[in-house]
Amino acid sequence: MWLEFTAVFRWRPKSSVSIRYEPGMRLRVTRRCAAAALAKGAAVRIENPKGRDNG
Repeated sequence: MWLEFTAVFRWRPKSSVSIRYEPGMRLRVTRRCAAAALAKGAAVRIENPKGRDNG
């Protein structure tokens, strides 16, 4: 799923891993990460920048 982050968001897929997303970053993330970021209000869903529907 493609997101644009609107606030700093720290995603922890495992207890030993932390990924920091900065405002303005536009990238494809896992569904679990997307759900957490969207629920927190730290991102908005965007269309695939290349126009293809692949997640």
